[in-house]
Amino acid sequence: METNERIRKALAVESLPLPPRPKVERVELQEYTDSLGDPAVQVFVILSEKTKDSERTAAMIRPIENAIRSALDKANVGRWPYFWYRKPSEQRLAARQSAEFA
Repeated sequence: METNERIRKALAVESLPLPPRPKVERVELQEYTDSLGDPAVQVFVILSEKTKDSERTAAMIRPIENAIRSALDKANVGRWPYFWYRKPSEQRLAARQSAEFA
């Protein structure tokens, strides 16, 4: 899969029909191979640092996933998305931890 301009535009926050809460700052996509060896994508939904735990429920994030799945389908990504929800500070920590184990 090639992350191209079309996919980047499709996942731009301003292009997605997202709910007002929890506030999504950006969406990042990475190629991934799932546990069965199938090609997939990891979708990192970066939420506002002010997001409360009570806003990270299945009912509140389902509309976000639906919007992103629809955008991925329209962009013909053709891979199963695995979602991760993180605040910017959590994403930075995960990146540091990943670098330590690389």
